[in-house]
Amino acid sequence: MPIYEEFVAFAKGWLKQYIQDNDCGPDLQRTFENLQLLLEGVIPTALGDSINGISSFDANVDALILGLTNVDNDSDSLVYGVAGFDLLIRKAMNGKRTLLPVDEGSELLTRPIFAEMVGSLANSGRKWQCNILIGMTEVETLLNSSCSSKVVSNLQNKFVSHVNKYAREQLVSEFGFQSEILEKFEHESFKASKSLQQSHWCWQRDSRQLIVTHNPSNFTLGVGANQGEQTKARNRVMSRYPDDPVAGLVDFGDRLSQANKQGIEVETIGVEDHAA
Repeated sequence: MPIYEEFVAFAKGWLKQYIQDNDCGPDLQRTFENLQLLLEGVIPTALGDSINGISSFDANVDALILGLTNVDNDSDSLVYGVAGFDLLIRKAMNGKRTLLPVDEGSELLTRPIFAEMVGSLANSGRKWQCNILIGMTEVETLLNSSCSSKVVSNLQNKFVSHVNKYAREQLVSEFGFQSEILEKFEHESFKASKSLQQSHWCWQRDSRQLIVTHNPSNFTLGVGANQGEQTKARNRVMSRYPDDPVAGLVDFGDRLSQANKQGIEVETIGVEDHAA
């Protein structure tokens, strides 16, 4: 896998060629220039150091997952997103199916360059065995982005959880959800429940819509718990397992699940063990 500086060099040539091939206007050219400056400006920073090292993993695998953490600001998110897109395209050349999950879509899709990349994947990605997964807390940003028509018309699976009336109306008019089904998801009973460890979703594929329930395992719950106090609690528990982080995550997931069911604050998890 190329290091970050190689990616920046590749991006410079790719952006220049894109402008030539697509007769881009001055606004998009300025956006590309600003993006190139942003990419180059990251190299001498601590963020650049952390992602510029030669990769130690074997890329010849069936499943490669990159976890992009410690994102401090919107610019970091954009750099990570573009780097993920680059890796997706490069891995697609080996014939195995690849997936680019885009969390924080409400922020990233406001960036024209990233929106264009997402639109190209939604429109043509299946030809390259590339798929995209977009997670958002609202759909307004997607509908107002330059990739809106390409993404909306090519989405195969749509999942919607608890919504308000305004969001329901948008989902009905723009995504074809059935209003009478989504009305259920305005009720408090369809909010995710920590004590029951479950969430409810409306799943739409083609013309079919189903109400499904997701019950994450304790381990999945522990891995996905990334809010401030949850992270502190996980660190306290995992400090007891310096040589076996997986066992630490299992322990934390079990403790977090038990605390949720009993209504105990997450701040109490691992406090006694950590103090000892």
